[in-house]
Amino acid sequence: MQTDHLHSHDLIPLDRYREIVTALALQGDAWDDGFWRRYAAQVVVMCPGEPAALAHGILRVAQALQEHTPWYRSLASPGRFAVAAMLIQHHVPVAEFMAESTRAGELFSAVGLRHSGFYQTMAVLNAVSLSNFTPLSPRIS
Repeated sequence: MQTDHLHSHDLIPLDRYREIVTALALQGDAWDDGFWRRYAAQVVVMCPGEPAALAHGILRVAQALQEHTPWYRSLASPGRFAVAAMLIQHHVPVAEFMAESTRAGELFSAVGLRHSGFYQTMAVLNAVSLSNFTPLSPRIS
């Protein structure tokens, strides 16, 4: 993660967090309690960029996850906002993450592990985050 912007004396993380949360809350769903949006704001608060742009990025990526990821649609969880924030934080494109999830599903099946929905998403997110967001595919075959 790029950190040059963190050396600014004008950076006040709590203010940035509040701005991100406010921008995310403007797009809230009636059934969403806001927990995952607050978590997503916490993930990206130290990322470079304006708070409104970061919030917009989270919403855009979360929408792509919801629309273009069949294994995620069945869950339809606001947890996608946290996943979106982590993808933004580490500059991982949605398509790349989706491909990793598909590949992980194949690997899980090959070794007899049950997998689906949010559990598969979290397993892939954890595995790639522990490896500094390098793809699983070349490391496991």
